[in-house]
Amino acid sequence: MRLLVVGGSGFLGGEVCRRGAAAGWSVVGTCHCGRVAVPGVGTRRLDVTDRDAVRRLVAEVGPDVVVGTAYRADDWTVTADGAAHVAYAAAEVGARLVHLSSDALHGGRPEPYGDDEPPSPIHVYGAAKAAAETAG
Repeated sequence: MRLLVVGGSGFLGGEVCRRGAAAGWSVVGTCHCGRVAVPGVGTRRLDVTDRDAVRRLVAEVGPDVVVGTAYRADDWTVTADGAAHVAYAAAEVGARLVHLSSDALHGGRPEPYGDDEPPSPIHVYGAAKAAAETAG
């Protein structure tokens, strides 16, 4: 299994990289300005806002699965557009996509939200995550 973790230098992405490597998979994690500090995991720099760069990297890595964890709470382009670029690139190479979203999709209420309820974000980060979910 060849796994590409977009946002592999983050907390969640790093954990996905660790688990993939522990399972014996070939893992490549991306970072924008940090590093992927997981033994046995390849690291590639990537700006998810650059659609062509995302497409090139995904084509070069040739993953079976792409896990998208990259985000910036204060940057729509990274969170929404970047997720769309990753989804498009994964589809181009026939890779399975796992997109990680957030409970920020909803405004917050005491009762749980159903999976089929439309997003109701109250801030820009939640709106960007909602947009990212519809990008693929």
